[in-house]
This record gives sequence, structure tokens and C-alpha cells, in this order.
Amino acid sequence: MGARPEQQLALTFLSAVHHLWIQHPGTYVVTESTEDLVLALAQMCIKALAADVRDDPFLADKQSEPVNGRLVNNGQILAESGSATTLTLHDVLNKVIHGTPTLVVVQEGDVRLYFESSSPDRWTEAWFSGTEVLEMLNVLLYKHRTNAARAREHEITEFLSRLGVGNFLPTRT
Repeated sequence: MGARPEQQLALTFLSAVHHLWIQHPGTYVVTESTEDLVLALAQMCIKALAADVRDDPFLADKQSEPVNGRLVNNGQILAESGSATTLTLHDVLNKVIHGTPTLVVVQEGDVRLYFESSSPDRWTEAWFSGTEVLEMLNVLLYKHRTNAARAREHEITEFLSRLGVGNFLPTRT
């Protein structure tokens, strides 16, 4: 099947951003800003891919895969990795679609994404491994790993590097 062209480009862009983020461990606050265009583009790509995958009937049975993370409602853990109730890819996709990003924590080769609920009736906050979800999406969407795709990813990474850290990372705390 393979990823559609827009999915391929979104995955390539997100992989390039991920590659750069991994090189800058720390905790970053995500806030809305007109100056963080790369961050806004990354958030748009994540939301678009989340909606594409969640709503794809051919991928519905693959969304029960566990994801390293935690779902919380007012301090009470609803689901987390390694527990009886595990956070799944479907849960994560819903949180990305219906939540607001608040933090990015980069540590030990993992990019953790934190979200809070737009309507806190069932959950108030969640975090999950963005690294793990990106890897899962690459597999689910059959990202084409051709030489051209690798070259495009390298070009995007180089371009973002030239823009500078302040243009692809939010403010560090």
C-alpha cells in the first residue's frame, strides 16, 4: 500500500525534526506563537497524521498496540505502560487530535510529548513517547525508505539546522 504523498512528506518532516530534537535534551514548554512556524508545522503534521491513521478503516485493528505513556484524570492514572490498563496507539491519536500540546521532554534518546485536554471531562493530561509513535506510524503507513526519501529527509534536516535551534525547538525550561 504505502504512505500517500502527503503522509510521506509529513513523516519525513517529523523524522527530520525528531532527529534534531534528540540532539537537545531538556524540557521545553509549548506555547502558541507566531514566531515558531516550524513548531506550528510540526503540530499540524502530527494532528493530520493522527486523524488520517485513526480514521483509516484498514488501520483500525493495528491501533490497539501499546505505547509508552500515561493518561491521567485529575491526578488519577487511567492508563499507563506496563499496567493492567495500557495506553494504546488509538488513545494517543485521540489525545493528539483533541488535546493541546504543553511540554516536550527530550531525554535518553526519547522525545516525550505532553498534552492536556481541551475538555477535561474524561482525561486532563497525557504524555507518550513521540519517538515510539513516530516509529509506529512509519511502519503502519509503510514509509518508503528509498534513496530519494532519505535524501529529502537529509535536506529537510539540513534546512532546519540552518534555521537554528530557536526555530525548531520551543523555549527550554
